[in-house]
Amino acid sequence: MYKLYKYLTVVLEPFIWLYLRHRLKKGKEDPTRFRERFGYASMPRPRGKLLWIHAASVGESLSVLPLIERICVRYPEYHILLTTVTVTSANLVASRLPVRALHHYLPVDALRPVRRFLNHWKPDAALWVESELWPNLLMETHATKAPMLLVNARISDKSYEQWKRYKTLAQQLLPCFDCVIAQTERVQQRFLKLGAPRVEYVGNLKYDAPKLPFQQEQLELLKRAIGTRKIWLAASTHPGEEAMMIATHRALQQQFPDILTFIAPRHPKEGDNIRLLAGAHAVQRSLKEVILPDTEFYIADTLGELGLFFALSPIVFMGGSLVARGGHNPLEPVRMGCAVITGPYIHHFTEMFEELDNVGGLIRSADQSALTVAVADLLTNSAKLNTLKQGGANAVAAHQGVLERVLGILAPFLHSDKK
Repeated sequence: MYKLYKYLTVVLEPFIWLYLRHRLKKGKEDPTRFRERFGYASMPRPRGKLLWIHAASVGESLSVLPLIERICVRYPEYHILLTTVTVTSANLVASRLPVRALHHYLPVDALRPVRRFLNHWKPDAALWVESELWPNLLMETHATKAPMLLVNARISDKSYEQWKRYKTLAQQLLPCFDCVIAQTERVQQRFLKLGAPRVEYVGNLKYDAPKLPFQQEQLELLKRAIGTRKIWLAASTHPGEEAMMIATHRALQQQFPDILTFIAPRHPKEGDNIRLLAGAHAVQRSLKEVILPDTEFYIADTLGELGLFFALSPIVFMGGSLVARGGHNPLEPVRMGCAVITGPYIHHFTEMFEELDNVGGLIRSADQSALTVAVADLLTNSAKLNTLKQGGANAVAAHQGVLERVLGILAPFLHSDKK
Protein backbone atom coordinates (compact mmCIF):
# COMPACT_ATOMS: atom_id res chain seq x y z
CA MET A 1 0.00 0.00 0.00
CA TYR A 2 2.83 2.38 0.73
CA LYS A 3 4.34 1.76 -2.72
CA LEU A 4 1.00 2.73 -4.27
CA TYR A 5 0.79 5.87 -2.10
CA LYS A 6 4.34 6.85 -3.03
CA TYR A 7 3.65 6.36 -6.73
CA LEU A 8 0.47 8.44 -6.56
CA THR A 9 2.21 11.35 -4.80
CA VAL A 10 4.86 11.40 -7.53
CA VAL A 11 2.25 11.42 -10.30
CA LEU A 12 0.00 13.94 -8.56
CA GLU A 13 2.71 16.38 -7.43
CA PRO A 14 1.72 19.04 -10.07
CA PHE A 15 -1.85 18.89 -8.80
CA ILE A 16 -0.65 19.24 -5.20
CA TRP A 17 1.13 22.42 -6.29
CA LEU A 18 -2.11 23.74 -7.84
CA TYR A 19 -4.02 22.88 -4.66
CA LEU A 20 -1.55 24.80 -2.50
CA ARG A 21 -1.71 27.76 -4.91
CA HIS A 22 -5.48 27.73 -4.37
CA ARG A 23 -4.95 27.72 -0.59
CA LEU A 24 -2.49 30.59 -0.99
CA LYS A 25 -5.11 32.70 -2.78
CA LYS A 26 -7.58 32.00 0.03
CA GLY A 27 -5.07 33.17 2.66
CA LYS A 28 -4.47 29.69 4.07
CA GLU A 29 -0.77 29.64 3.16
CA ASP A 30 2.02 32.08 4.05
CA PRO A 31 2.94 34.04 0.89
CA THR A 32 6.35 35.07 2.25
CA ARG A 33 7.36 31.46 3.01
CA PHE A 34 5.36 29.51 0.45
CA ARG A 35 8.45 27.70 -0.90
CA GLU A 36 8.92 26.01 2.48
CA ARG A 37 5.87 23.88 1.69
CA PHE A 38 7.92 22.35 -1.14
CA GLY A 39 10.91 21.62 1.06
CA TYR A 40 12.97 24.71 0.20
CA ALA A 41 14.58 26.00 3.38
CA SER A 42 14.42 29.72 4.08
CA MET A 43 17.26 29.61 6.61
CA PRO A 44 20.55 27.71 7.05
CA ARG A 45 20.79 24.63 9.21
CA PRO A 46 22.39 25.48 12.56
CA ARG A 47 25.61 23.70 13.44
CA GLY A 48 25.58 20.79 15.83
CA LYS A 49 22.71 18.45 16.65
CA LEU A 50 19.19 19.15 15.42
CA LEU A 51 15.95 17.77 16.85
CA TRP A 52 13.01 18.02 14.46
CA ILE A 53 9.59 18.29 16.11
CA HIS A 54 6.42 18.25 14.01
CA ALA A 55 3.22 19.65 15.52
CA ALA A 56 0.53 20.10 12.89
CA SER A 57 -1.59 22.94 14.22
CA VAL A 58 -2.30 25.28 17.13
CA GLY A 59 -3.26 22.75 19.81
CA GLU A 60 -0.30 20.46 19.17
CA SER A 61 2.09 23.43 19.02
CA LEU A 62 0.96 24.82 22.36
CA SER A 63 1.12 21.41 24.04
CA VAL A 64 4.71 20.83 22.92
CA LEU A 65 6.14 24.27 23.79
CA PRO A 66 6.96 23.32 27.42
CA LEU A 67 8.74 20.21 26.11
CA ILE A 68 10.78 22.32 23.70
CA GLU A 69 11.77 24.71 26.47
CA ARG A 70 12.83 21.85 28.77
CA ILE A 71 14.85 20.14 26.01
CA CYS A 72 16.68 23.38 25.24
CA VAL A 73 17.70 23.62 28.91
CA ARG A 74 18.73 19.98 29.35
CA TYR A 75 20.39 19.47 25.98
CA PRO A 76 22.41 22.59 25.09
CA GLU A 77 24.01 20.71 22.18
CA TYR A 78 20.64 20.59 20.39
CA HIS A 79 18.84 23.12 18.23
CA ILE A 80 15.10 22.56 17.69
CA LEU A 81 13.32 22.72 14.35
CA LEU A 82 9.55 22.98 14.88
CA THR A 83 7.36 22.37 11.84
CA THR A 84 3.67 23.16 11.59
CA VAL A 85 1.16 23.27 8.75
CA THR A 86 -1.12 26.22 9.47
CA VAL A 87 -0.38 29.95 9.28
CA THR A 88 -2.18 30.44 12.60
CA SER A 89 0.14 28.05 14.43
CA ALA A 90 3.21 29.67 12.86
CA ASN A 91 2.10 33.10 14.05
CA LEU A 92 1.36 31.81 17.54
CA VAL A 93 4.72 30.13 18.11
CA ALA A 94 6.77 32.94 16.54
CA SER A 95 7.13 34.88 19.79
CA ARG A 96 7.10 31.88 22.14
CA LEU A 97 9.93 29.70 20.90
CA PRO A 98 13.18 29.76 22.93
CA VAL A 99 16.43 31.05 21.46
CA ARG A 100 17.71 27.79 19.94
CA ALA A 101 14.39 26.88 18.33
CA LEU A 102 13.38 27.64 14.74
CA HIS A 103 10.08 27.38 12.89
CA HIS A 104 9.59 25.97 9.39
CA TYR A 105 6.48 24.95 7.51
CA LEU A 106 6.08 21.22 6.93
CA PRO A 107 6.68 20.22 3.31
CA VAL A 108 3.87 18.53 1.41
CA ASP A 109 4.05 14.76 1.50
CA ALA A 110 5.51 14.26 -1.97
CA LEU A 111 8.91 12.63 -2.46
CA ARG A 112 10.87 15.52 -3.94
CA PRO A 113 9.79 18.11 -1.33
CA VAL A 114 10.31 15.61 1.49
CA ARG A 115 13.79 14.65 0.35
CA ARG A 116 14.69 18.30 -0.25
CA PHE A 117 13.61 19.09 3.33
CA LEU A 118 15.51 16.17 4.89
CA ASN A 119 18.66 16.72 2.83
CA HIS A 120 18.88 20.28 4.09
CA TRP A 121 17.99 19.82 7.76
CA LYS A 122 19.49 16.35 8.39
CA PRO A 123 17.76 15.86 11.77
CA ASP A 124 19.57 13.83 14.41
CA ALA A 125 16.23 12.81 15.94
CA ALA A 126 12.55 13.42 15.12
CA LEU A 127 9.47 13.79 17.32
CA TRP A 128 5.98 13.77 15.86
CA VAL A 129 3.19 15.15 18.05
CA GLU A 130 -0.24 13.54 18.52
CA SER A 131 -1.73 11.99 15.39
CA GLU A 132 -0.79 13.40 11.98
CA LEU A 133 1.12 10.68 10.11
CA TRP A 134 2.37 11.42 6.58
CA PRO A 135 3.67 8.24 4.89
CA ASN A 136 6.47 9.70 2.75
CA LEU A 137 7.78 11.86 5.59
CA LEU A 138 7.74 8.88 7.95
CA MET A 139 9.41 6.43 5.60
CA GLU A 140 12.01 8.85 4.28
CA THR A 141 12.92 10.04 7.79
CA HIS A 142 13.18 6.43 8.94
CA ALA A 143 15.60 5.78 6.08
CA THR A 144 17.99 8.39 7.54
CA LYS A 145 18.38 6.16 10.66
CA ALA A 146 17.48 9.07 12.96
CA PRO A 147 15.57 7.99 16.09
CA MET A 148 11.84 8.70 15.68
CA LEU A 149 9.19 9.00 18.39
CA LEU A 150 5.48 9.78 18.36
CA VAL A 151 4.83 11.99 21.39
CA ASN A 152 1.49 12.62 23.13
CA ALA A 153 -0.02 10.17 20.67
CA ARG A 154 -3.77 10.01 20.27
CA ILE A 155 -6.18 8.30 17.91
CA SER A 156 -9.89 9.08 17.80
CA ASP A 157 -12.60 6.45 17.39
CA LYS A 158 -13.11 7.51 13.77
CA SER A 159 -9.39 7.47 12.95
CA TYR A 160 -8.94 4.09 14.60
CA GLU A 161 -11.68 2.56 12.45
CA GLN A 162 -10.06 4.06 9.35
CA TRP A 163 -6.61 2.72 10.27
CA LYS A 164 -8.08 -0.74 10.89
CA ARG A 165 -9.33 -0.74 7.30
CA TYR A 166 -5.79 0.11 6.14
CA LYS A 167 -3.96 -1.99 8.70
CA THR A 168 -1.39 -3.12 6.11
CA LEU A 169 -0.30 0.52 5.71
CA ALA A 170 -0.28 1.04 9.48
CA GLN A 171 1.97 -2.01 9.87
CA GLN A 172 4.41 -0.45 7.41
CA LEU A 173 4.38 3.03 8.97
CA LEU A 174 4.20 2.52 12.74
CA PRO A 175 7.44 0.47 13.02
CA CYS A 176 9.22 3.64 11.85
CA PHE A 177 8.79 4.88 15.41
CA ASP A 178 11.27 3.68 17.99
CA CYS A 179 8.61 4.48 20.58
CA VAL A 180 5.02 5.74 20.66
CA ILE A 181 4.22 7.71 23.83
CA ALA A 182 0.45 7.53 24.33
CA GLN A 183 -1.93 9.94 26.04
CA THR A 184 -4.18 7.20 27.45
CA GLU A 185 -4.22 3.45 28.03
CA ARG A 186 -6.93 3.17 25.37
CA VAL A 187 -4.64 4.86 22.85
CA GLN A 188 -1.77 2.60 23.94
CA GLN A 189 -3.78 -0.53 23.19
CA ARG A 190 -4.94 0.80 19.84
CA PHE A 191 -1.43 1.55 18.61
CA LEU A 192 -0.22 -1.88 19.73
CA LYS A 193 -3.08 -3.54 17.81
CA LEU A 194 -2.21 -1.49 14.71
CA GLY A 195 1.38 -2.70 14.75
CA ALA A 196 3.51 -0.24 16.74
CA PRO A 197 6.37 -2.26 18.27
CA ARG A 198 6.74 -0.21 21.47
CA VAL A 199 4.05 1.94 23.07
CA GLU A 200 4.39 3.62 26.46
CA TYR A 201 1.46 5.21 28.34
CA VAL A 202 2.46 8.28 30.36
CA GLY A 203 -0.54 10.66 30.16
CA ASN A 204 -1.39 13.79 28.24
CA LEU A 205 1.19 16.58 27.93
CA LYS A 206 -1.65 19.11 27.94
CA TYR A 207 -2.09 18.50 31.69
CA ASP A 208 1.40 19.94 32.27
CA ALA A 209 1.00 22.91 29.95
CA PRO A 210 1.36 26.37 31.53
CA LYS A 211 -1.49 28.85 31.68
CA LEU A 212 -2.12 30.75 28.48
CA PRO A 213 -0.34 34.12 28.62
CA PHE A 214 -2.10 37.48 28.78
CA GLN A 215 -1.30 41.14 29.46
CA GLN A 216 -2.39 42.22 32.92
CA GLU A 217 -2.96 45.82 31.83
CA GLN A 218 -5.37 44.67 29.11
CA LEU A 219 -7.25 42.60 31.68
CA GLU A 220 -7.62 45.64 33.95
CA LEU A 221 -8.84 47.79 31.05
CA LEU A 222 -11.55 45.28 30.19
CA LYS A 223 -12.59 44.86 33.82
CA ARG A 224 -13.06 48.62 34.17
CA ALA A 225 -15.14 48.73 31.00
CA ILE A 226 -17.35 45.83 32.20
CA GLY A 227 -17.93 47.15 35.69
CA THR A 228 -20.53 45.12 37.57
CA ARG A 229 -22.17 43.55 34.50
CA LYS A 230 -22.67 39.78 34.24
CA ILE A 231 -20.43 38.19 31.61
CA TRP A 232 -19.75 34.81 30.01
CA LEU A 233 -17.46 33.63 27.22
CA ALA A 234 -18.05 31.42 24.19
CA ALA A 235 -14.53 30.32 23.18
CA SER A 236 -13.21 28.73 19.98
CA THR A 237 -16.62 28.83 18.30
CA HIS A 238 -17.22 27.66 14.74
CA PRO A 239 -19.68 28.81 12.07
CA GLY A 240 -23.13 27.60 13.07
CA GLU A 241 -22.39 28.01 16.76
CA GLU A 242 -22.22 31.80 16.78
CA ALA A 243 -25.93 32.05 15.96
CA MET A 244 -26.60 29.75 18.93
CA MET A 245 -24.48 31.98 21.18
CA ILE A 246 -26.46 35.02 20.09
CA ALA A 247 -29.75 33.18 20.75
CA THR A 248 -28.45 32.19 24.19
CA HIS A 249 -27.59 35.82 24.91
CA ARG A 250 -31.08 36.96 23.91
CA ALA A 251 -32.64 34.38 26.21
CA LEU A 252 -30.34 35.35 29.09
CA GLN A 253 -31.28 39.01 28.67
CA GLN A 254 -34.73 38.23 30.02
CA GLN A 255 -33.17 37.41 33.39
CA PHE A 256 -30.02 39.55 33.15
CA PRO A 257 -30.88 42.68 31.12
CA ASP A 258 -27.32 44.06 31.10
CA ILE A 259 -25.50 40.79 30.37
CA LEU A 260 -22.39 41.00 28.18
CA THR A 261 -21.44 38.06 25.95
CA PHE A 262 -17.87 37.52 24.75
CA ILE A 263 -17.42 35.47 21.58
CA ALA A 264 -13.89 34.36 20.65
CA PRO A 265 -14.12 32.54 17.29
CA ARG A 266 -11.70 29.73 16.54
CA HIS A 267 -10.78 31.57 13.36
CA PRO A 268 -10.48 35.36 13.92
CA LYS A 269 -11.43 36.10 10.30
CA GLU A 270 -15.00 35.13 11.27
CA GLY A 271 -15.30 38.33 13.33
CA ASP A 272 -17.03 40.33 10.60
CA ASN A 273 -19.61 37.59 10.00
CA ILE A 274 -20.36 37.32 13.71
CA ARG A 275 -20.88 41.06 13.90
CA LEU A 276 -23.44 40.90 11.11
CA LEU A 277 -25.31 38.21 13.04
CA ALA A 278 -25.08 40.06 16.37
CA GLY A 279 -26.38 43.42 15.16
CA ALA A 280 -25.74 47.02 16.11
CA HIS A 281 -24.71 46.44 19.73
CA ALA A 282 -21.61 44.41 18.94
CA VAL A 283 -17.97 45.57 18.96
CA GLN A 284 -14.82 43.93 17.61
CA ARG A 285 -11.47 43.76 19.35
CA SER A 286 -9.65 43.58 16.00
CA LEU A 287 -10.98 47.08 15.25
CA LYS A 288 -9.88 48.34 18.69
CA GLU A 289 -13.49 49.15 19.59
CA VAL A 290 -14.34 49.56 23.26
CA ILE A 291 -17.12 48.27 25.48
CA LEU A 292 -19.86 50.85 25.99
CA PRO A 293 -22.89 50.68 28.35
CA ASP A 294 -25.11 49.46 25.49
CA THR A 295 -22.63 46.89 24.14
CA GLU A 296 -24.13 43.40 24.14
CA PHE A 297 -21.45 41.42 22.31
CA TYR A 298 -17.68 41.73 22.45
CA ILE A 299 -16.15 39.81 19.55
CA ALA A 300 -12.61 38.74 20.48
CA ASP A 301 -11.40 38.28 16.90
CA THR A 302 -7.67 38.53 17.52
CA LEU A 303 -4.93 35.93 17.56
CA GLY A 304 -3.14 34.68 20.67
CA GLU A 305 -5.31 36.44 23.26
CA LEU A 306 -7.56 33.63 24.44
CA GLY A 307 -5.74 33.56 27.77
CA LEU A 308 -6.89 37.14 28.38
CA PHE A 309 -10.55 36.20 28.01
CA PHE A 310 -10.22 33.04 30.11
CA ALA A 311 -8.72 35.24 32.84
CA LEU A 312 -11.66 37.62 32.48
CA SER A 313 -14.65 35.28 32.42
CA PRO A 314 -15.48 32.73 35.15
CA ILE A 315 -17.91 30.90 32.82
CA VAL A 316 -16.70 29.45 29.51
CA PHE A 317 -18.49 27.50 26.82
CA MET A 318 -15.94 25.57 24.73
CA GLY A 319 -16.89 25.68 21.06
CA GLY A 320 -16.69 23.11 18.32
CA SER A 321 -19.00 21.02 20.49
CA LEU A 322 -22.50 22.16 19.51
CA VAL A 323 -21.55 21.50 15.89
CA ALA A 324 -19.79 18.31 14.86
CA ARG A 325 -16.21 19.58 15.02
CA GLY A 326 -15.07 17.44 17.94
CA GLY A 327 -14.56 20.11 20.60
CA HIS A 328 -11.44 21.93 21.79
CA ASN A 329 -9.02 21.55 24.69
CA PRO A 330 -11.00 22.16 27.93
CA LEU A 331 -7.87 22.26 30.09
CA GLU A 332 -6.96 25.73 28.84
CA PRO A 333 -9.93 27.43 30.59
CA VAL A 334 -9.82 25.00 33.54
CA ARG A 335 -6.21 25.94 34.21
CA MET A 336 -7.27 29.61 34.27
CA GLY A 337 -9.88 28.91 36.98
CA CYS A 338 -12.96 28.82 34.73
CA ALA A 339 -16.10 26.71 34.96
CA VAL A 340 -16.48 24.87 31.66
CA ILE A 341 -19.59 24.00 29.64
CA THR A 342 -19.49 21.80 26.55
CA GLY A 343 -21.84 20.53 23.89
CA PRO A 344 -22.15 16.86 22.87
CA TYR A 345 -19.53 16.75 20.08
CA ILE A 346 -16.25 16.19 21.92
CA HIS A 347 -14.68 13.24 20.12
CA HIS A 348 -11.27 14.91 19.72
CA PHE A 349 -10.90 15.20 23.52
CA THR A 350 -13.12 12.37 24.78
CA GLU A 351 -10.92 11.19 27.65
CA MET A 352 -10.19 14.72 28.83
CA PHE A 353 -13.86 15.68 28.99
CA GLU A 354 -14.72 12.37 30.65
CA GLU A 355 -12.10 12.98 33.33
CA LEU A 356 -13.50 16.43 34.06
CA ASP A 357 -17.04 15.03 34.11
CA ASN A 358 -16.06 12.27 36.55
CA VAL A 359 -14.74 14.77 39.12
CA GLY A 360 -17.57 17.27 38.73
CA GLY A 361 -15.53 19.77 36.74
CA LEU A 362 -17.79 20.10 33.70
CA ILE A 363 -21.34 20.74 32.53
CA ARG A 364 -22.60 18.96 29.40
CA SER A 365 -25.30 20.75 27.40
CA ALA A 366 -27.11 18.82 24.70
CA ASP A 367 -28.23 21.88 22.75
CA GLN A 368 -28.54 25.65 22.75
CA SER A 369 -31.51 25.66 25.15
CA ALA A 370 -29.59 23.56 27.68
CA LEU A 371 -26.62 25.91 27.31
CA THR A 372 -28.86 28.86 28.23
CA VAL A 373 -30.05 27.06 31.36
CA ALA A 374 -26.48 26.14 32.35
CA VAL A 375 -25.12 29.69 31.95
CA ALA A 376 -28.06 31.19 33.85
CA ASP A 377 -27.57 28.69 36.67
CA LEU A 378 -23.87 29.51 37.04
CA LEU A 379 -24.53 33.25 36.94
CA THR A 380 -26.80 32.95 39.98
CA ASN A 381 -25.32 29.96 41.86
CA SER A 382 -21.86 30.85 43.13
CA ALA A 383 -21.57 27.58 45.09
CA LYS A 384 -22.07 25.49 41.94
CA LEU A 385 -19.66 27.74 40.05
CA ASN A 386 -16.95 27.20 42.66
CA THR A 387 -17.60 23.44 42.76
CA LEU A 388 -17.02 23.22 39.01
CA LYS A 389 -13.83 25.26 39.27
CA GLN A 390 -12.50 23.06 42.08
CA GLY A 391 -13.38 19.88 40.22
CA GLY A 392 -11.41 21.09 37.21
CA ALA A 393 -8.44 22.05 39.37
CA ASN A 394 -8.46 18.59 40.99
CA ALA A 395 -8.44 16.89 37.58
CA VAL A 396 -5.42 18.88 36.43
CA ALA A 397 -3.53 18.29 39.69
CA ALA A 398 -4.13 14.52 39.48
CA HIS A 399 -2.32 14.28 36.13
CA GLN A 400 0.69 16.50 36.60
CA GLY A 401 4.18 15.11 36.02
CA VAL A 402 3.59 13.95 32.44
CA LEU A 403 6.31 16.22 31.06
CA GLU A 404 9.01 14.65 33.24
CA ARG A 405 7.87 11.15 32.31
CA VAL A 406 8.08 12.02 28.61
CA LEU A 407 11.56 13.49 29.06
CA GLY A 408 12.63 10.28 30.80
CA ILE A 409 11.60 8.20 27.76
CA LEU A 410 13.24 10.65 25.34
CA ALA A 411 16.59 10.75 27.15
CA PRO A 412 18.27 7.65 25.65
CA PHE A 413 17.17 8.63 22.15
CA LEU A 414 18.51 12.18 22.43
CA HIS A 415 21.83 10.74 23.62
CA SER A 416 21.67 8.08 20.90
CA ASP A 417 24.33 7.56 18.23
CA LYS A 418 21.89 5.49 16.18
CA LYS A 419 22.75 7.35 12.94
